[in-house]
Amino acid sequence: MKTYLRNVKWKNKDWLRQQYVEERRSIREIAGICGVEVRTIAYWLKKHDITTRNISDSMEGRRHSKETREKMSRIKQNRNRE
Repeated sequence: MKTYLRNVKWKNKDWLRQQYVEERRSIREIAGICGVEVRTIAYWLKKHDITTRNISDSMEGRRHSKETREKMSRIKQNRNRE
């Protein structure tokens, strides 16, 4: 197999839809899995007519870690004291 024919699963509409829509992976995550640029995945999503999420939709169902929530709370408390 030629090197330029390596990992091209992002070109497969079903695989890409599975990763992006059903698994709710981000474009950045998919690009990392495939070893390609973010713009490559964005291009193929558009080419396959897979609607991309906006920022608020992409954050749905995701939660900050306990450590991050505590850090944000401390920052907020410090701002309120000023």
